[in-house]
Amino acid sequence: MIFKFLGLYLDKFSPRKVGIVVVSAVLILCLIYLGLMLILNVGENKGKNQPDEFERELVSRAKELYYQHKKAGLDMSTGPCLTNQLVKNWVVDVAHEPRLSLDDLPKNQCDFFRQGKAEHFVELNTKGQLIRIK
Repeated sequence: MIFKFLGLYLDKFSPRKVGIVVVSAVLILCLIYLGLMLILNVGENKGKNQPDEFERELVSRAKELYYQHKKAGLDMSTGPCLTNQLVKNWVVDVAHEPRLSLDDLPKNQCDFFRQGKAEHFVELNTKGQLIRIK
């Protein structure tokens, strides 16, 4: 029997022994659940604080684009859109950190994102650092 392993016998039930079995089972299930969560990387921070490889590549490309535009003389203080299509469905926008009202002006946002032609964006601050990726 399964309880024999724990030193418990069905013919000798006591509240203490039942309590030990229940607590042991709950602890084992909790450990299995936590292990699976770690293995599957299912947490509330996935994709928020630690971008995946694809997102890291997008950020790298966005920063390259930022420095190319800056070198060419584009004024980053206005919060311009750097591209409507970094890759399909992704734009790159510059914004202030903290955000200013001029960041919400349509002329300072990417047309594709406003029009729904792109669903995702990489947002850099005026110094070229990542604010967020969504």
